[in-house]
Parts: sequence; C-alpha cells; structure tokens
Amino acid sequence: MSLNKNIKLILNYVVGPALLILISYHLYHKLSTSPQLSFDLNTIQQNISKNGMLLPLVSLLLMLLQWTIEALKWRKILGAVSFHMKWATSLKMIFAGQSFSFVTPNRMGEFIGRVVYLPSEKKGIGTAFTVYNTVVQISVYCFFASIAFYFYDATSLSKKLSSSTGEWIEILQLVALLISFACIIFFVIQKRLFIFLMNTHFLKKFTNIWSACMQINHETSIVMFGLTILKTLIIVFQYWLVFSWLGVDISFISTFAGVSLMLFGLVVIPTISFVEIGLRWEFSYLLFSVYTSNLLGITIGATIIWLLNVVLPAIIGAFWLIFKPIDRIDP
Repeated sequence: MSLNKNIKLILNYVVGPALLILISYHLYHKLSTSPQLSFDLNTIQQNISKNGMLLPLVSLLLMLLQWTIEALKWRKILGAVSFHMKWATSLKMIFAGQSFSFVTPNRMGEFIGRVVYLPSEKKGIGTAFTVYNTVVQISVYCFFASIAFYFYDATSLSKKLSSSTGEWIEILQLVALLISFACIIFFVIQKRLFIFLMNTHFLKKFTNIWSACMQINHETSIVMFGLTILKTLIIVFQYWLVFSWLGVDISFISTFAGVSLMLFGLVVIPTISFVEIGLRWEFSYLLFSVYTSNLLGITIGATIIWLLNVVLPAIIGAFWLIFKPIDRIDP
C-alpha cells in the first residue's frame, strides 16, 4: 500500500512537473524558431490595443456563469434525495472542489470539496453523485468530440505530422463514439444497474448509496445533460472570444472542433491541474495548426482560458477555505 502511494506521489509531483518543463521547453523552441514570430506578436499587440478589454471581461463573466451552472447541477442532483441547500453554499462547495483538485490527479480533489461539508451520513451519497456528475460530463465531452471529428481537417494534420496520424484520429473517433454509446446505455438502464449492485453480495453494505442513486430520475438526468452541454458551449465560446481578442482569425465552428477535441484529450489522458496547462499548449498548438498560422495567439489564448477557468476558481476556493470556511451543512 505504501509502495503504491509512493509511486503515485512520484508520478504526480516529480514526473508530472518534469513533463511540464519538457513540454514548456518544446513549445518555447517551436515558437522562438517560428519565422513569423515577430509578425504574430505585432498582430496580437495591435488587436489587443484595438479591441480593448471588453472581450476578456466577457470571458471572465462567462467563467462565473459556467461555475454557476455547475453549482445548479450540484443542487439539482442532491435534490434527488430531498437534500436542499442554498445556491451560494453550492457554489462555495464547487470552488472549494476546484481548489483541492488543483493538486490532485484528474481533479479527484473535487470529491473532497463537494463532499467534505456534507453530513456524515450523506458523504457516501455525495461521493456517488459526484461520480455520476463526472460520468455526465465525460459523456458530453465524448459526444462533442464525436461531432468535432466530422468537422476537423484531419487530412491537413496528417500532412503536417505523419501518414499514420489519420489512422490514430480514426481510432480516437471510435473511442469517443464507444464511450458516448456506453454512457447512453448507462443512463437508459441506470435504475436496473443500481438494483443489480444493491443485490450483489459484497456491495450490499452500500445499499443506502444505491438507493439514493435510484432516486435520480430521467428528468434529473436530462437537466444534468442540458446544463453540461450549455457549460461546454460556454467554454467553446470563451475560446472563440479570446482568440478574436488576440487577432487569431478562426471561425466558431473550427474553434468548436479544436476545443472539443482538446477537452476529449484532457479526459483521456490522466493529469493534474498544474500540469494540465502543458497539455493544453500541446493540444492547442497541434489541433489549431490546421486552421491558423498564428500559433503564438493560440498558445496565449489557451493560457488565458486556463487561468480564467482553472486557476482563478482554485484561488477563489482557497480564499473561501482559508478566510470564510463553509459551515458544515445540516441534513
């Protein structure tokens, strides 16, 4: 057990940062040797001067909107077991989860932030509901990726990289479709699945959790899906606004394709939040290279969105945890 823990610590806090350094150096080398670096930098400066600060301000407001939507989802799913809380409390729990997730693999810390303030008898249910919410999010990301693959110019990417790239894209498209299909099946048969788990001998001790999960009806699932789709579209719109602000000439459809595939990649590849920026750089540089030559603008844009959507919420969550801790919620 101790060995596994030590391996995880090494992977998360030694290998992870080392990979981030390598990715950063790789990206720096690509950008610094670009023949049009000066032109791209001048384009960005001119557009920022021309566009002012309205577009990044709107992107900031959209960040607040997307986490508000996440708080509404959390309230909605807890309402399935008649457990109600104030919207402000739900939002604080979401930001607290972001703070914890910043240094945990695949944002596992979100479980802590969402569950730690629940009553003891609700913690197991809260954990199960967090997993359920994660499945919803993954299914939406995979569904978006399945659509994005049809819009994405894989042929141009294959020419830039290697002939085998097209084959890999076909494999990833199949993976996205299979995960989407599996999630749809899960949501269709979820009640029967929970009944099966409830009647499984070694899982009977979690009967209260399976019973709570059975209270998630199709109406709740549809609302969860709808809000998650809306939140994901907001993220795409954020990217498009920031790219426009930086003078990156790219259409909304192309932005949708690139961002959807990037989000899918972040789901497939395990990482931690402070290393995630490196993957965002690489994905952005790779995916958007078929649409624009202003890769400096793409990289800066991806960094701004990461700061807005990941770092800033984590800071807000840390502030609440330190200076205004959330009172433990009574049932």
